[in-house]
Amino acid sequence: MQVQPAELPTTTLQELKQRVHQLLLSQRTLQQQMESLTADCDALRIERDTLAIQLQQLQDQQEVVRQECERAVQERESAARDALLSALRHVFPYSAYRQQRPDLDSFSDHDLLDHFVSNGIHEGVTLLFSELEAELLQLRSSLEEANAKAELSKQKSSHTAAQLEVLKDLFTKMTVQP
Repeated sequence: MQVQPAELPTTTLQELKQRVHQLLLSQRTLQQQMESLTADCDALRIERDTLAIQLQQLQDQQEVVRQECERAVQERESAARDALLSALRHVFPYSAYRQQRPDLDSFSDHDLLDHFVSNGIHEGVTLLFSELEAELLQLRSSLEEANAKAELSKQKSSHTAAQLEVLKDLFTKMTVQP
């Protein structure tokens, strides 16, 4: 089917010029919007990179704190153990322990005490020595307190790690959204 010239739409040259002008204006507007969006994207990339650096710094700081906490806990446990052993050396009933454990007769006093702390207590050996028991109870209480503080430090470290995970999630969400 052919279109007859009389059926063609009649558009004036002026109308065509206006339409072209409108299209050019639209094109300029779109270019300006694209330039603005590009600038926004660049700013977001810079912000993302800054956040990534800050996140890494926080993770590094968390690791340093974790190591310091572990070191402090180890030092406290070691100090508590040393205090226990020092107190025991002065009051430990070496002869009573040797009588209960004749198989350890050849042990030096130092080795005998180490054996008692490492094994004898757990094997149910009882030394009826009330002052020693009172001292042991006090030193155990100190050790339990140090262990409670260590657990609190671990919980704080876990809480910090959870906060870092939230920051990581936020960072990931920011980088995914255009």
